[in-house]
Amino acid sequence: MKRDSNIRKTEELLKEYPVLKVISNNPNMSQEQRDIVLYNVNNIELALNELNENEVEIINLKYFNGFKNTDVASQLKLTPEYICTRSKFIVNKINRCIAI
Repeated sequence: MKRDSNIRKTEELLKEYPVLKVISNNPNMSQEQRDIVLYNVNNIELALNELNENEVEIINLKYFNGFKNTDVASQLKLTPEYICTRSKFIVNKINRCIAI
């Protein structure tokens, strides 16, 4: 059960990443808030560096751009089932790289 919770947190963090990256430079944030945001941004970037080019492309389309599995599959000329399975594998891989 805890593992599923961590995976969901990782997926949410991936969805928030583009916004976190932008707001990390907000001068109106407190230092504590900025530190938390930068910690999350840095963890995601470290995890993304562990992925291969195809894995990054799937994450980019699915989480950073909000595409559904069918849209990602269409874009990459793959099956939705493959994208679904591969996405789970990639999120698990990212989850192992970051501490949530």
